[in-house]
Parts: sequence; C-alpha cells; structure tokens
Amino acid sequence: MDRTTLLSPAEIGNALSWIDAQDRDIWLRMAMAVKSALGEDGFSIWDVWSRTAGNYQEDTARAVWRSISASGGVTIASLVSLARQNGCPRITAGFAPDPAELLRREVARQAANARQRRVSEARQRAARDTARRLWALGQCVDPAHRYVAAKQIVPCGARQWQSQLMVPVTVDEELVNLQIIDADGSKRFLTGGRARGAWLTLGVVIPGEPLLFCEGWATGCSLHQACALPVVITFSAANLVVVARRFRQRLARWSEIWLCADRDDSGVGLARACEAAELLAPYARVRVPEFQQSQREQHQQHHGGCPSDFNDLQRLAGAAAVRAQVCGAPWRDADDLAEREARESREIRDRPPT
Repeated sequence: MDRTTLLSPAEIGNALSWIDAQDRDIWLRMAMAVKSALGEDGFSIWDVWSRTAGNYQEDTARAVWRSISASGGVTIASLVSLARQNGCPRITAGFAPDPAELLRREVARQAANARQRRVSEARQRAARDTARRLWALGQCVDPAHRYVAAKQIVPCGARQWQSQLMVPVTVDEELVNLQIIDADGSKRFLTGGRARGAWLTLGVVIPGEPLLFCEGWATGCSLHQACALPVVITFSAANLVVVARRFRQRLARWSEIWLCADRDDSGVGLARACEAAELLAPYARVRVPEFQQSQREQHQQHHGGCPSDFNDLQRLAGAAAVRAQVCGAPWRDADDLAEREARESREIRDRPPT
C-alpha cells in the first residue's frame, strides 16, 4: 500500500501548511485530495488551511466542499507531492491507522459517493424532463434574433422560446439537457443537467464520410453552412476530448475527422483538439482558423479582443474562407491512402482466426 494512503489527519494538515491556498485551482485540487483520504472528516483540516488565503469565504468553502466527490481523481499523493515541491520534508512518521479505521474510512467514502451519485442522477433526470417540456414549447428560430444576426449564421438544430434560443444537448440522439442562449449571447445549461459526454450533431453522419468537430453552436452552424458536412458540437474544449473518446468506437475506419479548434489566447482549445486528434488517430486532423492582420484589426474595432473561431472567420471573410481553410487542404492523398490500405490488408491477413 502507498505510504501516502496511511497519513494521519495531523500529517495531512502539516503537508497542507507548505502549500499556498491563494491559487483557486490548487485550492480545489487540495479539497479533492483531502476528501479522497479522509472523507467528510477532512473538511475541518482543509478549511483551517483555506482560511490562510486572503480571499477566503466560509460559505464558498462549504459549498465547494459539498460539490466535490471523494473519487474526483485527485488523491492525497498529489497533495504530498506538491508539499514536497514547496520544501516540505519527506514524511517519515510511523503512523499507521488500524485496519478498523481504514475500513471505516472506506465504507464512509463509498457511502458518500453513492449518495452523491443518487443526487446527481436525480438532478439529471429532472433537468432532462424540463428540457423536453421546454423543447416542446419551442418555435422556429427567428433569423432576426439578436444573437443569430450578430453571429451571421443560419440557425441549425435549435429552437426559440420567447427571446431565448434553446440548443439541444443529446446523448445518442436522446435529449438530456438544453443550452440556453440569451439575446446578449450569455449561455447556460439547465441546472443539474448533463453536459459532460454529451453533444449535438448538425446534419447526418455517414460512415466513411468526413465529419467535423467543434466547441460552440454558432461555430458549428458556420462550419455546417460553409462545408456542407455534418458537425459534432461538444459545447466546450474539455468535452471535445470526452466526446471524441465516445466516437472512437463508432466511426468507420476511413472516416476523415477534422477537429476545428478555437484559437483562444489560453491555448486550451488547440491543446484539447490535439488531444482528441491523438485519440482518433490516424484519421483525425486539427484545423485552426488563420486570420490576416487586417481581419484582427477589424474584429478588435467592432467586437473587441482577438478573433478566435471559425464563426469569427466567417463574419470577417465569408463562408468561402471557412470552406477553404477547413476543406481546402486535403490530407488523405493517394500515397497516404495506399499505405493505409496496405496496412489494413496486413492487419486482416495477420488477424488470428475466430
């Protein structure tokens, strides 16, 4: 057993004291780490450490602690590693909980996880039912809707209810949530609804034919309109990887997959698209929009900030520019195809009999 799984609460508190609580990402990760080791009993230790941050708020700390899972993927080993990086001496104390204590922790952790799953599933069911009721009330999108007009798109796949756009969020063609887009462009999902691992497909996916992936609905509409190809919208960069993993087992072996990444300042969009491309290799390639200096200046003047996605490119240069950048540089040439066909033949030849 890893020594770090046997740390006492005092040892965990000591390790935390070597870590700065001011950084929110680290603060969240340490909450998950402490909860993974101590369950609900770990709150007081994490909260004492949290209070060393200048921006500490008790209500926020309690809400965050309740929202995280003991099986969130960050273990106490991550906490110890970070503490050691900051100069904490190697923990060598001989504390070892007795078997009864270890069993108590494990039972408590499993019970907490089961409760959280039940609550999450109930919230997802409620959001799904709400989504279906609202969707039934929806009408065709008004082309003059302020958001649609601003994005200069043909609104595909959505409905309108009053002044709000409703974009369906689906899993295997089942409606599980809605993304609500207000006239000013603000977006939100239904509270408690499923978003991770869910998507929306514009058009019909045909095995063996090209398929595009992107993050946002407006970008997906621009791509679908410009390229006349089906588009999978994942609603976020992080979800791009999750959805790509689900599609990996579904796609025909020779499908061309173009991951149309956002060129955001943080680089997250491109990084996640490259990660998804690795999952879908060798049939996936990443496409990012290229902007001329005059286009950047024009976008800055009218919208502020830098252009980042293919919808921005459409508004600045037209659908033809989008089509040229996404589809105009085919990557599957004859030599490449012949090489892959030869490899496929070898795989079939060498496959053991069933």
